[in-house]
Amino acid sequence: MTLLSINIPTYERLESFSAVLSKLAEEVGNLNADIKDLVRINVIDNDSSCSMFKKKLCEELEKKFTIRIKFRKNEKNFGGPINVHNAHCASPHANFTWVLGDDDHVIDGSLNYITSVLLTHKNELGLLILSDKYYRIHADLVIQRGFVSYCELARASTRLQPHFLIAHSLISCNVFRSNVFVESESLYAMNDLYVRYGHWTGISHMRGLLSGLFRSNYSVIVADQVVLDTGRRESDVDFGVQILDIYYFHFLWLLTEIGVRIDQIKRDNSMYWLYRGAGYNLMLWRQKIKPKEKLRNLLVALLGKKIFQTLRQVFEKK
Repeated sequence: MTLLSINIPTYERLESFSAVLSKLAEEVGNLNADIKDLVRINVIDNDSSCSMFKKKLCEELEKKFTIRIKFRKNEKNFGGPINVHNAHCASPHANFTWVLGDDDHVIDGSLNYITSVLLTHKNELGLLILSDKYYRIHADLVIQRGFVSYCELARASTRLQPHFLIAHSLISCNVFRSNVFVESESLYAMNDLYVRYGHWTGISHMRGLLSGLFRSNYSVIVADQVVLDTGRRESDVDFGVQILDIYYFHFLWLLTEIGVRIDQIKRDNSMYWLYRGAGYNLMLWRQKIKPKEKLRNLLVALLGKKIFQTLRQVFEKK
């Protein structure tokens, strides 16, 4: 049986995908022969225009490193939410699943570290939370490493570093036991949040993952070695008010599940939006009045559309 299935949902971004997959293939290829045979890579392409190049790269890397890479292209673009959701459900026959973003780069030695932890704690582990180079996890969460349940980890985090419970919602941060993921809960969160806010953030997978962990007796480990380098990611995420609202309600749901009130958690300055403080209210105000749009309309009215466009092109070239 496969120990670890690494599933990569991807769309366009050929350059980033190529860098991520090439490094990942090298990492798997450098594993001990017996362990290497226990790891699979699945690429799920969402009907990219460059899918042929991605498929060819998969074939070349599979041959070069004598590893197993499976490439699958969707018959049409189902949208990011569904492709990411499907990646979480794509490996029912693997002990563990790691959904890796096509712009989330791995660091040297990452696969050797991950597989060693999974093999050591194969029977009792439900979730391995990976560390990112650009996010410092509270030392006590890492030193303790093993938590008997996600509930215990979450309660410890509310006392030490509440934002950690949001930070690891990045899909690439979680290596989870495949059978704990609850597909119906993920779909519910995806559809409910999208209808409510009109914006998808990719956090619906956490509902599916955490719902399963809450119902199980599996343990959780916080990695004591840096595995990810998200600083190389393409900056295409809109951290607007809608995203913050979804994180806010996700956190409230999580606190309800573990029986902790907001006034019982440690204040974390990076979670200013949780407390609906001045910074959050300023973002709401900016979202409501849209000052950039109003300034643009004013300049167009004063200068005329042609002059405005000419000046804009001049400044954009500088």
